[in-house]
Amino acid sequence: MTSTVKNINANLCTRCGKCVPYCPTYRVFRSETYSPRGRLFFFQRGIYHQSLEACLFCGKCERVCPNRVGFVESGLEIIKDKKEPIILKEASDLIGGHPLQILSKLRFLDRFDKILPEKGKVNPKKIYSFKENQGKPDLLVYFSCDLKHLYPQVLEKFLSLLKKKGINVWVVEDSECCGAHFLSLGFPSLVKQRALKNLKVLQEVEAPVVFFCATCLWMFKKVYPKFFEGTSYEKDFLDLVKRGISAYKALSLFGEEELKVLAERSKDSSVLFHLPCHLTEEFSLVKNKIKVSEFCCGSPKISLYWEGFPEKYKRVWIQNLVKVKVVATFCAGCFLNFNMVLSSPPQIKHWLELL
Repeated sequence: MTSTVKNINANLCTRCGKCVPYCPTYRVFRSETYSPRGRLFFFQRGIYHQSLEACLFCGKCERVCPNRVGFVESGLEIIKDKKEPIILKEASDLIGGHPLQILSKLRFLDRFDKILPEKGKVNPKKIYSFKENQGKPDLLVYFSCDLKHLYPQVLEKFLSLLKKKGINVWVVEDSECCGAHFLSLGFPSLVKQRALKNLKVLQEVEAPVVFFCATCLWMFKKVYPKFFEGTSYEKDFLDLVKRGISAYKALSLFGEEELKVLAERSKDSSVLFHLPCHLTEEFSLVKNKIKVSEFCCGSPKISLYWEGFPEKYKRVWIQNLVKVKVVATFCAGCFLNFNMVLSSPPQIKHWLELL
């Protein structure tokens, strides 16, 4: 790790420690080195420590900091400039096709095998038919991994609702996986490859881009612009940032009555609406509309799974699920993680499945 400090905002840290108890990794490891304050200490001095790799990028530190300082920006700087081991990068070709298919082969995802086949029964061609609309689209849908493999019926429902309202929605079938798995593994070049491919297909038509996964939305809004900072693509990615919205926000624009349905469902004590950490751009919008429970799922980050981190962190939030029959989330990573660390009940669903 180099000793240069590129993130000027990191210098605003006063070491007050307000961030420490909110950090998921600190709450498990109980070591200052695994807190945002500890990570910033190492980062500013150019010292490598394994805690730098353990950051979940949840952003809780920044949200509670009086100076709005967190480790996320610094952590992205580290990954952005990370030297990639050639052998590991070549091995990454094995997971380059589709991460969800590879995840099913790993030791801790036996439950995942039960999720994918059931969801995969939905015929994707039925979804594509909605793109046959003529004229300029009102919305573009980023066709992410979760919509293809985990809950494609959610997209069908969304498109059907908006079609009845006369909203012209196009599904961008050529969308690439956002590359979050490559970010987790520390391969910035592969993240950039995915980013450029997505930029190319989403630049073809000027319209708001709708995301059904909080992590995908975060990758587009936070990671892509950071990784192309100071390049000829920076402005293009910043322009794309302005167009990115969640499917929930899209409903706030075009389906207010549907939001009322979700609001009513959220009052049911047997249903818990989980607010993912990476839906940070729209926290206020969501909290003003529906009753949500905000906590980190424990992250499906591969390196931490080998250490059993999600199972250990589960003790922090499991008390929230007493008598809960359905956990609805808005993130593919959270969806996977809940399915992996919980036995049914509760059932794990996407928010829009409850419409």
